[in-house]
Amino acid sequence: MTDAVRRKIAALLKMTSRAGCTEAEAMAAAEKAAALMAEYGLTKEEVLFGKESVRVQSRGNGARDPLWSRLADCTNTAVVRDWIGKSSALTFVGVSPGPEVAVYLYTVLNRAIDAEVARFKKTRVYTNRRTASSKSAPERESACESRANCHRRANRARTAR
Repeated sequence: MTDAVRRKIAALLKMTSRAGCTEAEAMAAAEKAAALMAEYGLTKEEVLFGKESVRVQSRGNGARDPLWSRLADCTNTAVVRDWIGKSSALTFVGVSPGPEVAVYLYTVLNRAIDAEVARFKKTRVYTNRRTASSKSAPERESACESRANCHRRANRARTAR
């Protein structure tokens, strides 16, 4: 069975009087959909539900992993992690076009996260924290402590005059 047949049956099932079809058109579409489902041995759920998979790099305990279940919630799908050897894949299952949208959003979000992490790694905050000298350096004063020390030095200088 091809996706074209599945899409055709799904389109026939969407032809209802609520969708603007006449009663006769809706009945004819339902009969044709039932005949095609019988011919290909499909159920209504098999026609309406779809699944899409995408390979992932994490093992399920990464910082991004909670995001994918929220993504599934937003696209009205369920997410299942499939293990393929040492790597894994996320499979989004739900009523079409939910799974396709979920995989698209997964790709977009993953790229955005990668881009922002790369951008952050170029900043001074990250590079200063990652050098050997900064790792062994004593903790710096907070802004309040340094301001207080400046005031103390200024007061000492005034009294010394």
